[in-house]
Amino acid sequence: MENTKNKPKVLITYIESGMGHIMSAKAVSDGLKENFSDRIEVVETQIKRDSNSKEQIRFEKFLTNQTKATNKYKFYAPVVFTIMNIGKQKFMRFLHHTIFKKATDATVEALRSFNADVIVSTHYFITFCAIELKRRYQPDLLVACYNPDNNVHVWWDNRSDLFITNNKIAAEEAVEKRNFDKNSVKTVFFLAREQVVKANGSKEDYRLKYGIDKDSFTVMIADGAYASAKAKSYCNALLKENLDITIIMLAGKNEKVKKYFEKKQKK
Repeated sequence: MENTKNKPKVLITYIESGMGHIMSAKAVSDGLKENFSDRIEVVETQIKRDSNSKEQIRFEKFLTNQTKATNKYKFYAPVVFTIMNIGKQKFMRFLHHTIFKKATDATVEALRSFNADVIVSTHYFITFCAIELKRRYQPDLLVACYNPDNNVHVWWDNRSDLFITNNKIAAEEAVEKRNFDKNSVKTVFFLAREQVVKANGSKEDYRLKYGIDKDSFTVMIADGAYASAKAKSYCNALLKENLDITIIMLAGKNEKVKKYFEKKQKK
């Protein structure tokens, strides 16, 4: 086994709150392993589950449900976002030091157990907890965050050592609107896993691979928040038109939606 004693330990954190967070973290992990495995030790963790903490598991479910609700219910997101934008960073920190204190403390302890030199996060809550860990116990810890969104929401904590955006406008928003230190904000191209980067086949190649008629007009429907927003209604609207088309409905982890359309597929 390769000696990792003298290598900086980089902790990659995964959290179940939308596939954008998970896939971005996976892309970071794959890239670090491929390019820097001789210089750093990369450790991966499902940070809300690996410790079997009831508080963490409960809060992860809460975050997932919030993600679904903001996409599914028409007035939910505007109300919640307005409240957070009024309170800004002070309000977010207050919430996590009071109402969500147990979940915060449990996550800080879970992160602490790894004794990492760098913590990489793609989610606001893990970033906040990593900053708390640095503030309370590990002042030399480096907290690095990649924001998978195309803008910088109010919930992102502006005290991270490195905050990476995927576009220039988001970087400007972080500095000008969210008060990030401009020296900590960097911009890269949108992160993608190796499987996506190397998917260079033609349209014809993929139609042949997946059994799609080469002459059929094809529509692919994808949706955020585990296909729990508008994908189902959009797909049904297309089906009602009785068009001579092929529809690819990406259900992701949503087994309920998958089974629903499998029944329709038979008809």
